[in-house]
Amino acid sequence: MFVEQVMTAPAVTIAPESSIGHAWTLLQEGKFRHLPVVRVGRLVGMVSDRDLRVASALSSEPLIGTIARTDVVSVQPGTPIEEAAGLMLHYKVGALPVLRDGWLVGIVTESDIFRMLTRVMGVLEPSTRLQLELGDLTSQLAEISRIAANHGVPIVSLVTEPGAAAGRRTVVLRVGTIAPEPLIRELEQAGVHMVEPTLVL
Repeated sequence: MFVEQVMTAPAVTIAPESSIGHAWTLLQEGKFRHLPVVRVGRLVGMVSDRDLRVASALSSEPLIGTIARTDVVSVQPGTPIEEAAGLMLHYKVGALPVLRDGWLVGIVTESDIFRMLTRVMGVLEPSTRLQLELGDLTSQLAEISRIAANHGVPIVSLVTEPGAAAGRRTVVLRVGTIAPEPLIRELEQAGVHMVEPTLVL
């Protein structure tokens, strides 16, 4: 999945010559926390609600262009979404402007990524979350897929990460059923280590 699939476009922007009051109005009306600062379609900075709070405490009210951060990290529409998330984490920012050939075409925020994650993980679909511990990921995933297909249960999403022990993988599997007990029993009979949920015998 790429940034252009989850970004907000067009982004609400503000000019460097605008006032802090105008910026507050845009943030409150849009219910967001970041504003790209743009001059003739070109990004010149970013301001956040935090920047505005700090500036509001000053005795004089500066223009947006004087408080905007100019060392802005940006991404392109074709940037993988996990790379954008990594940039946000590394630079401790909550939003990234999206540029195409230097022109602002959108903005991707933490909220966009959270919405994408819940959709990709199938959280909003009727489903059940299974957590497994696998030693032979490739062959066991093939067996899990075969068993799920035999039960007529679709795999909604699948994520893996290193397990607690060397050579093992933790797998979070979401399956399209709210009655997973028969599936779980056969998975366990096939030697799949089910971390949760566990069946009460």
